Amino acid sequence: MFYVFPELPETIDVAVIKLAIRMADLQMATAIFPGAKPADLDKEQWNSFWQVWNILQAGEGLGLYQNNM
Repeated sequence: MFYVFPELPETIDVAVIKLAIRMADLQMATAIFPGAKPADLDKEQWNSFWQVWNILQAGEGLGLYQNNM
């Protein structure tokens, strides 16, 4: 299988988002690892996170994982 890993907006303080698109059928596989506590959030990164989150919710395979970093 051939996958594409698109570049996503920088949201490292809010969450680490991994996205892969399988080229054979354009299926998305995603994983989101929560990041900072709400008091530490940067507004610009938070807005970027919500834009990506809303797009990914439409696809199947969205996974929310506990951050082990």
